[in-house]
Amino acid sequence: MAPYELRNLTIRQLGKIRNGMAKPAYLLSLDKLPPEKQHESALLQHQVQMALLKMRAAELDDLRDQLTVLEAELTAGATQVEGVLADLQKTEEILRVVNGFLGVVGRIITLV
Repeated sequence: MAPYELRNLTIRQLGKIRNGMAKPAYLLSLDKLPPEKQHESALLQHQVQMALLKMRAAELDDLRDQLTVLEAELTAGATQVEGVLADLQKTEEILRVVNGFLGVVGRIITLV
């Protein structure tokens, strides 16, 4: 996959994560979890938003090498995200998969 396609894939997945974690089904399921899991979700939502903004603002030249090196992990992570967002009530699984995807994205751009 070309670097620009990987960048677009990553941006698209981050947008889907953001939108999925804002849907009522996810939020209602999140309310049933302990406070520490709710806090984890809030932190992940913030990281997703920051990653999305930074990926959109970054120049492709600055990301090309990292995108190419991490192609397999990005595409695998994107596939996992697609699968887990299909059922927004699996809140803890969503948190795990999103955390993993952000781990890969965090190796491309700095997440604070």
